[in-house]
Amino acid sequence: MLKFILASGLALAVPMMAPAAFADHGRPALADRSAVVFVHPDFSGPQRRISGPVRNFRHLHFNDTISSLRVRGTWEVCTDPDFRGRCRVVDGSIGRLSGIRMNDNISSMRPIRIGHAGRSYDGYEDRDRRSRTQGIEGRRSVFFPRPETRRGQRIGASQQEARAFCRRRGLGRVLYADTSRRYLNDLLCSR
Repeated sequence: MLKFILASGLALAVPMMAPAAFADHGRPALADRSAVVFVHPDFSGPQRRISGPVRNFRHLHFNDTISSLRVRGTWEVCTDPDFRGRCRVVDGSIGRLSGIRMNDNISSMRPIRIGHAGRSYDGYEDRDRRSRTQGIEGRRSVFFPRPETRRGQRIGASQQEARAFCRRRGLGRVLYADTSRRYLNDLLCSR
């Protein structure tokens, strides 16, 4: 009797799960933290499914050819290999990457998590040192969490040091600097 009840429950559950697997107009739903990149706008042309970080799309013959993408989760896309250059955070599908100035410019991408502590790179590079020296780019500002010099030395906590740090990188004025400790913790420079 117990086998009959379990089999009946399973038989009812499978048809109810099927629509979720094809939630996107008959296409298979993306797994958690996956992406599909397309050569042409509006999700057309040759495509490639990605389920983890891609340090260089050249190896997949997709370097600087991506014009649209579907993502599940939050991803960082960058113009240079190894997650360098100009990077953008993407948390939804984009039919035309020209809208964020990334059309035919993506050379690397990786899944990320954004929480109360900032970005984490899912174990691939948990504390990305490059963000401390190169910054995390926004439209009108660049953010440096725990800024360091290019040689890895911490920056003293003063407005003068903060201004000098922004100036050395060719950026504008200091929008925010946490000077409450011995070293700068957060620094936001205008473009």
